[in-house]
Amino acid sequence: MSTYTHSYEDYHAWVLSYAESRGATGATISPNLFSPGRGRIACSKPIEILDGELLERFIGTSGTEWMKKQVRLNTREFYSSTRFGLVLEELEGYSGLIAASLTREYASNYQLYPVQHSFYPLLGTFDFDPVKVYDLNLASDVSTSYQGHAVDMLAAVLERSHAHVAGFRLQRCFDSEACMLKSFANQVGLYLLSGGRVGLAELLAYTDVHSRLDSACSHSLEWISRSHHSLAFLEGTCSHFAGGAVVPILERFTRLGCVVYENVEIRELLRRELKYSVTGIEEGSNIEFVLRVAFLAGPRLMSEPTLCLVLFNLLQNTVGEKVYKLHIEALLSICVLPGMSLIRPNPQLSSHVLNLIKMFSFSARTKIYKHATSSFTQTRYLGTLADRATRATQRILRRLSKENSKHLGRKLGKLMNRYPCTVVRVVLEQVQSYPNMIQVVVESLKYSSTLSLDVLVNYLIVCMSSSKSKIKSDGQHVELWFSSLCSFAGALFKRFKLIDLSATLQYVLNTVKDGQILDLLILKELITQMTGIEVLRDISETQRLLLSAGSHLQMHHASKVIQKRNMTGAARLRRALKTSDSSKDIAFTLLIMIYKCKNNIMMGTSHTQLKFVGQWYDECQSILLQYINFLQFAYSNEEYSALFPSMGTLAHEYGLDNAIIFHLYRPIARQIQRKQLEGIGPSPGEERVWHTLLQDAQTIFPMSVWENVSLEFCMEFWCMDGSDIFLPAVLYEDTIAKCKQDLNVYKAQLQGEMTLQVEHQLLDLSSTIDILTQEYSTLSSIISQNRKQLTTNMSTWIRNSSQSSTALTMLQYFVFPRSKLSYTDAFYASQFMSLMHTSHTPRFSTLQYHDVLFRDFAQLVFSCSESESTHFGIFMLETLRQLSRWRDPTTYALQCAEFDGFSTRTMTSISTQAKFSEFLKISYKWQHRIAKALLLRLSSSDYMELRNVLIVLVVLVDQFPVVSSHGRHLCKHVERIIVKDNRGDVTTVAKRYLSMLKSVQLKWQPDENFSANEHFEETYNT
Repeated sequence: MSTYTHSYEDYHAWVLSYAESRGATGATISPNLFSPGRGRIACSKPIEILDGELLERFIGTSGTEWMKKQVRLNTREFYSSTRFGLVLEELEGYSGLIAASLTREYASNYQLYPVQHSFYPLLGTFDFDPVKVYDLNLASDVSTSYQGHAVDMLAAVLERSHAHVAGFRLQRCFDSEACMLKSFANQVGLYLLSGGRVGLAELLAYTDVHSRLDSACSHSLEWISRSHHSLAFLEGTCSHFAGGAVVPILERFTRLGCVVYENVEIRELLRRELKYSVTGIEEGSNIEFVLRVAFLAGPRLMSEPTLCLVLFNLLQNTVGEKVYKLHIEALLSICVLPGMSLIRPNPQLSSHVLNLIKMFSFSARTKIYKHATSSFTQTRYLGTLADRATRATQRILRRLSKENSKHLGRKLGKLMNRYPCTVVRVVLEQVQSYPNMIQVVVESLKYSSTLSLDVLVNYLIVCMSSSKSKIKSDGQHVELWFSSLCSFAGALFKRFKLIDLSATLQYVLNTVKDGQILDLLILKELITQMTGIEVLRDISETQRLLLSAGSHLQMHHASKVIQKRNMTGAARLRRALKTSDSSKDIAFTLLIMIYKCKNNIMMGTSHTQLKFVGQWYDECQSILLQYINFLQFAYSNEEYSALFPSMGTLAHEYGLDNAIIFHLYRPIARQIQRKQLEGIGPSPGEERVWHTLLQDAQTIFPMSVWENVSLEFCMEFWCMDGSDIFLPAVLYEDTIAKCKQDLNVYKAQLQGEMTLQVEHQLLDLSSTIDILTQEYSTLSSIISQNRKQLTTNMSTWIRNSSQSSTALTMLQYFVFPRSKLSYTDAFYASQFMSLMHTSHTPRFSTLQYHDVLFRDFAQLVFSCSESESTHFGIFMLETLRQLSRWRDPTTYALQCAEFDGFSTRTMTSISTQAKFSEFLKISYKWQHRIAKALLLRLSSSDYMELRNVLIVLVVLVDQFPVVSSHGRHLCKHVERIIVKDNRGDVTTVAKRYLSMLKSVQLKWQPDENFSANEHFEETYNT
């Protein structure tokens, strides 16, 4: 460090002597006037032009001549050096100013007042420009030891100037690459700001130019933030000021596109200010200011988990205020969720974030997650993290299997905790492409946080509402991606009980209102997976009988059709129907929407594929019955009855079919009816309900119905099911006999000591036999009592003596609507009509009923859909099976010969009992009528007509045909269909039926066994 021993006067004289030594060699003070090597100030720019009076004194040149020359020199120098801000004041004043700034006496003693006092006399009384003085000192390369004194001196000079002077010169200082100048400028700015001489906003307005951001558009926002002069100035000065002064400035930079939170010093300032504001919020701090500071912190806000927990608790109390709700949404999507990727997995923090997010509606949460995903593209660093998370998730899913789901599931859970939006998107893409991985993926998600699962549900609904086509190009089948998402939704909600179901059910309701019937598959999967309630399309005869059996026999057979129902899942679905976004329970609304979809599928759809329309009509019907079964299972009778309006309202205002209306009200009416059958009087409330049901039932049928049948018959037919009048005795007997046989086998195999395992098996078999025997005995007594009570009430069922009119009314309004509803209803309808025959129902003709049925059989089949044809085929199968038993003389004598249903009326109105030979002729005529109608339909080219007939024939193959001539003609027609029809689904059913037909042709009987006087060959040829 150089030492100075000269006084102020010495420096002043030395400057003047140097000007004299220059003589005529130059008119300006050289930039190298004082070189650094000589311990002097190095001036980087010309600072003054000597005037004529001084030149005349020291050089001898006349003032007039010099002034002319000076004008030329000044003009040239002005145009060439305007940007350098040349000084045009007295050399004596400036030489004194330089000497005073370097005088060791003032510098060492740090006496600011004498320096300041010396400035003013030296500058003179004329108008002095402080900008040039500031330029002179900023260009000086003073040592660090004297820099602080120079700052004080300049600040004293500028104290009486305007703020724009300091701001403009600070900008020039930041343009330099020298760190010393930037530090020096920071000290000058800090002095001005701390003393209140210049406002921070006024000073920062000159530290950068907006055009610099425009010109740097090719760079990243982080680069702009690092190179931004204002941020650099704030970095050096922000630690000395309160956040309230800096926050407005930082908000201005954020609007310009700067990432202010990447600056360490600024981030620390925001953290301090946020902590102070959050902890002092009860003392009157402004919540709006807290949100502003949190926004400025950006994703780095999550770097302080403890502070975030306090902030989230504060925001939970504030989110109810509409003023701050939108701001909190933006904070979650811009700062909180992206910021979780910058910290280690923190389940507790995720739980608090979810508690805050759950205070918003589903649509608001979806918007938050969507914006959070887009926030990762704002900065290059966050985008890189998201790309890494995507690749890591893909690697895990490629290796995921049932064996390693626990190990990889933990890794997946950690990733989902940090990057919920990114990982969820990859998982859903994997599920859509590979549906066989659904169960494995769901099992691996058990280590994920509740926040991750909430994000997953929202993204799942967004994916299901995609604008992509949900139907394949063939126009008949559902796309793989949509069916996979539906299955995944069912498995996900079944596995995780903390996930909210209300948003999903509300989505289904909204889409069904818009007529998007494919989204009903979501509801179907939810009910199937969560409750075990399912409506199967194809079941065996044993499974059909099990539907009418007791619970113990059903559990013993462990039938697929009798699944174990999950009450916990049903309760969750029930709560979701109540706690949805709707203000009331949406259970009934959803029911009406499903029914409208079923009715509108044929007339309202724009689809041209008839097969697709028929399939989705059956699918809507199946989902409707499944949903009704769920409601009956999840609600008690009192709660269930409160869900729906009266039957008359359902029929007249909502347009529901009578079969669906009675299916809805069957649990309510059945409970009252059972008490009546058992001789137990219903309560007064139940009597009022029953009276209301009778009144409503009378209004939903035409008046012509009540001319033929009574209201009691209507209620008895619609309010009972198969287990009330039928018991599968053969199935019970076979099961008990099989258990006894197994018990004897175990006993026979015992040798020596009895092992513990064998002892348990013997105990189980013995217990099963006792339980089934007791259940069979109990159900038999109940059904016998029901039949006896029904027989007593049958006297008032039929009002009209016209047997054909009564039979037609029963088929049109009762038997056919219920028989095509489901398997159980079809079986019940056949058993109920058989009960009317065996109970000697007055004015009911069994022969007239069957005659009308077989006469209209072909028309009834043609009016059905594919599933309805199958159900109606079950009804016809049981009916033909009953007629087949009556063709035995012994059975006919016991069950038909003396029954009122087999009386015939002649022209003289004299009724006589039909003989067995007459019954054979009539049954043959019925077989002939069925065969002729079916062969006519098989000759048709209409798709639905041909397919329905084939479906019914497949169901009836054991009971029709039984006449060899009928079978031969059916084989010919089916073979012709296989050869000539080019529709693959039709030929597939035809081939199946043909193989089944040939397998039973040995059971066919010749025509003479039915009637010796009539032959099908002759009548068919004519």
